[in-house]
Amino acid sequence: MSTSTTPDQNSVFVVSRQILELTSVALGRLVLDTHTPWERYCPYMPTVEEKDIGIIPELRVQEILEETKRAPAVHGKFAGMLSRLLGHENLDTVIGGGSYIEKSHILPNAAFRFREACGKKEVREWLEDLIRFGIEPFLIVGLHTVSGPGSSREIVVGIKYWKVKYGWFWRKSVDKMFLERSDVWQPTIVTKGTDLVDGDSEVVHPAFYESLSVKNLDIVQGDIVYLRNGEVIVL
Repeated sequence: MSTSTTPDQNSVFVVSRQILELTSVALGRLVLDTHTPWERYCPYMPTVEEKDIGIIPELRVQEILEETKRAPAVHGKFAGMLSRLLGHENLDTVIGGGSYIEKSHILPNAAFRFREACGKKEVREWLEDLIRFGIEPFLIVGLHTVSGPGSSREIVVGIKYWKVKYGWFWRKSVDKMFLERSDVWQPTIVTKGTDLVDGDSEVVHPAFYESLSVKNLDIVQGDIVYLRNGEVIVL
């Protein structure tokens, strides 16, 4: 049996609980709460230009509706959430019949964009405030939308996130090239550790979880978690 990490094992897909327009959320945004990505986010992340966004057709909603029929509780909640978002009760017929168009908006080169953003003083200070309280933010790397028949209006029905973690290294234990990376620095507000004997100090390196599970996520009461192809889906 293979133990290699699939592309989706490092992400969590959270289904929207209210109607969101594409302008309500932004790819490349660092957020604290996956259910309310329009609140408590880092305002200093670089804007992703529309021409750089990858858009692909993906029948994610249709596939999840079909697959979850074997799990009535999951299927019922997912169908109910979509019905409220799209204003249509018979979703299995409408979605499956191709009346709605599904698209995934993808943040290209997400890891590199995050690495470069960490070179900004304001982004570092925002992250340092989180480090102080042990908070790990999420990066929006994908938006899944559905549009109705003959409509150009896209409703965001789900958001894909990567979760940030903090790696700590002693300066003397890593090479100079690593220390010169834009996403490696010694925090100015928060210092995790200092060796008073030889004057060494720790640097922080924010990166992403290579694999996510329920224990890595802030699951709240009422959430239903569904595992699909290694990816965690939260309803």
